[in-house]
Amino acid sequence: MAWSDIETAIRAWVKSGSGLTDEQVIWADQNGGSPALPFIDIRLGELVPVGAADASDWEYDAGGPAGQEIVMSGHGVREFAVSVRAFSASPLGNSSARALLSKVQTALALESARSALHAAGVTPFDNGRVQVVPAILETSWEGRAVLQVRFYTEETVTERTTYIDTVEVTNEEPTPDQTFQVTIE
Repeated sequence: MAWSDIETAIRAWVKSGSGLTDEQVIWADQNGGSPALPFIDIRLGELVPVGAADASDWEYDAGGPAGQEIVMSGHGVREFAVSVRAFSASPLGNSSARALLSKVQTALALESARSALHAAGVTPFDNGRVQVVPAILETSWEGRAVLQVRFYTEETVTERTTYIDTVEVTNEEPTPDQTFQVTIE
């Protein structure tokens, strides 16, 4: 799983759905000030394993370096949430935080968004709901809304090893000890 590809695809989906610019769609919890309203921040949630256990398997790579012909891999499905928060000057109207996130949510139905997310290795399975949470900022209401979408992805790790080419068996029961060597070809 390449997190930079996943982050790029998620940010592209949010930008295309909202119609906001690069400067208006940011990652949450970064240093620096907030952009001018309206803007959206994105936060990736924790990874949760799906299922009882991850799987492991191996394959033979005849072209692999000597002593590294076997490729062992472990892989498992993970679920994670993406929290998308929108901030707007007003809690009402077509440019409100609610309206922005409604468009972002609906954009998950577009082939372009789904294809880009799939190419990055993620699949949305719960489009969430837009929650409106306006707040008073100084003396005026600021429009705020939150959308949490859940995704599946697969984590895979690999290592190379070799097959067994020599086995040594020692018989320790009878006297004297006997050692046998078996070579596998």
